[in-house]
Amino acid sequence: ADDCRLKWSSISKQLDGFILAHVFGWFAKAIILRDAWLSWILSIMFEVMEYSLEHQLPNFAECWWDHWILDVLLCNWLGIWFGMKTCEYLSMATY
Repeated sequence: ADDCRLKWSSISKQLDGFILAHVFGWFAKAIILRDAWLSWILSIMFEVMEYSLEHQLPNFAECWWDHWILDVLLCNWLGIWFGMKTCEYLSMATY
């Protein structure tokens, strides 16, 4: 969270293995929960939890756009969407 200007050099530094962790993690959670709304609520609340724990865990200190654009709107959305599509494809009951 050193340089939070919204420019490519700052964004490219944040593109790491945690992106795949977010996507695959929310894919698995969506399949387990089988509810898109609950998955979205939990996704947002996990980011709020990261904000509240920044002072204790330095790796949670991220720029605002990393929390909300990269994590929630891109990675978590992709994982939740693929998870719900997988549930639909496998004819799993949704809740």
